[in-house]
Amino acid sequence: MNDLNKTKQQLIRELEELRYQLSLNQDAQRQELSDINAVLMAINSTLNLDEVVARVMQALNKVFKFDQIAIFIFNAENNCLEVTNWYGEGVTAELENRFTQHAISIDLEEEHLVRCFLDSEPKIINHITPELLEHYCDADLEMFEWNPHKGIASFPLEVQGKVIGTISYVNTLTPFSLRRHDVHRIGRYVAAIATTINNAYLVRKTQYALERSRAREREIEHLNRVILTTNASLDLDEVFAAIQLGLKDIFEFDAVGIQLVNEAKSLLNIHKVYGDVVTEKLLQQWRAIQISTRQDDSASSYVYVTGEIFYFPKITANDAFTETDKQFFRVKPFSAYLALPLFVLGETIGVISFFREQLFFNLEQSDLDRIERYVASLSTAINNARNYERARNHA
Repeated sequence: MNDLNKTKQQLIRELEELRYQLSLNQDAQRQELSDINAVLMAINSTLNLDEVVARVMQALNKVFKFDQIAIFIFNAENNCLEVTNWYGEGVTAELENRFTQHAISIDLEEEHLVRCFLDSEPKIINHITPELLEHYCDADLEMFEWNPHKGIASFPLEVQGKVIGTISYVNTLTPFSLRRHDVHRIGRYVAAIATTINNAYLVRKTQYALERSRAREREIEHLNRVILTTNASLDLDEVFAAIQLGLKDIFEFDAVGIQLVNEAKSLLNIHKVYGDVVTEKLLQQWRAIQISTRQDDSASSYVYVTGEIFYFPKITANDAFTETDKQFFRVKPFSAYLALPLFVLGETIGVISFFREQLFFNLEQSDLDRIERYVASLSTAINNARNYERARNHA
């Protein structure tokens, strides 16, 4: 019975399409054919998705008015839809970054894009009204609040019979008034560029994998040099200068603080600080602040006790600091903070912290993993230098 209904619906769609074709005058047919040929020529001449989408936007703006195009591709590993490209008015780096970090699980079957993907059919909302928003699922409502719009038309991206993602046309200023024959017409353009979108995505994934492989090779080579430096010198400044080059290859920071535990007094003392933004006067003020090894005393003591990374990519004065951290912030406000434990032979000897003075951190898990590997090498050097100083002081 389901197959019969499916066949019936398919026949109805084909009949509607036939009626639409018959309703078009010859000039409109020639214009659409010319536009699609222009898109196909762009597809055949480049793998640059920006060029192809620009042609599509130019052609489709003759059919209906929209100001944004968003492309989401299905990530089978994470079972979610991820935004890969976003074009148009009002698409800021901040907005794109917010959506990039917000993958949409396809388990959210009520979500607009997920329904388009799973049902493999267009989902059109011509006019988004306040009444309609009351029926939105939480995920759709959240994304609407990030990027308010008046109308959205989403289409499945199908390549060789397999849906690989979705493409959405958005108007942030005025509602759509799309009719069924407009949807069919837009669908033909979507079908024309689906393969190019897929190819561009695969090329980007390949390039990303290649870049990560090369970065990993550079990291291994640099870590080997660091190990040689560590084994050849007991001068922590010299070792850190060598390791800083590798860290700067991963992310930018303005200051680094190294705290080592004083077990007898249960304190985390500031051992070394690097960075031009940290003056001698500022360092003296910091050293006057006592940091206990109690877990809830500060961010760094939390890292020391738990052995976990503390990552705060964006700091403001209104954030919930501990009293100890407030004292540090009053001496020198920083805009971002990353702290990692220093391990040597399974024992935590202290904490290393990275700061930004004005800008923020934007680190992925792979970046944090790389930083951990450098810190592991630095931990040994710090411990060796500390033991050397102790031996020299007792000599």
